[in-house]
Amino acid sequence: SNPLYIIDGIDVGTANRDFNYNDIESIQVLKDASSATIYGARAAGGVIIITTKKGKKGSLQVTANARRSYSWYKNKIGVLDAEGYGRAAWQASANDGTPLSQYLIYKFDYGTDANNNYKLNRILLPEFVDTTAKTMRTANTNWFNEISQTAIMDNFDVSIARGTDKGSSFFSMDYTHNQGIVKTTDFKR
Repeated sequence: SNPLYIIDGIDVGTANRDFNYNDIESIQVLKDASSATIYGARAAGGVIIITTKKGKKGSLQVTANARRSYSWYKNKIGVLDAEGYGRAAWQASANDGTPLSQYLIYKFDYGTDANNNYKLNRILLPEFVDTTAKTMRTANTNWFNEISQTAIMDNFDVSIARGTDKGSSFFSMDYTHNQGIVKTTDFKR
C-alpha cells in the first residue's frame, strides 16, 4: 500500500506527491507500529513526513537553477531487416516440418538438400506492399531507430525566500520538460 504523506504538518493523503524536490528541507520516514499509533490505519504503508524550506531571517534570498540533460540508448537492440524477418519466418515453419511457400507479402523459393532437409533458395518480396494500388513500397525500416530518439530534459526552478521576526515566506516555481527516449512519451510538469 502507499505511504501516508504529511507535508509541513498537513495530512495530504496517500497519493504520490508531485512537487519540486529542491523545496524539501528534510524528510522523515516512519515505518513501524508507532506510525500507526499516531496516524491510524491509513499509515499501514508507512508515513513520509516532509518539511519544506522556509525563509530565514535577513535579506531577501533569490535562487534560480537551469539544468539540461540528455538520454539515449547506449545499446540498441538489433532488429531484422525485411529479408531477415522473412528468412526467420520461413525457417520457423521449416523447423515445424511444413515450410511456407507464402507468408504475408513474402513468397519463398525452397527445395531440399542431399539429406532431404528443407533449404531456402531465395525470398521474393514484391516491389509494393499493396500490389493493386501500388502506394507503399516494401522497405527495410529499422523500427527501433524510428521510435527512439536522443531525449533532452530541461528543468528550471526559481525560489524567493524572506524571513523576519514576525514570520517567514517561501515561494518557488518549477518547470520540467522531458522529451522521452521513445518518441511521443514526453511529459511536462
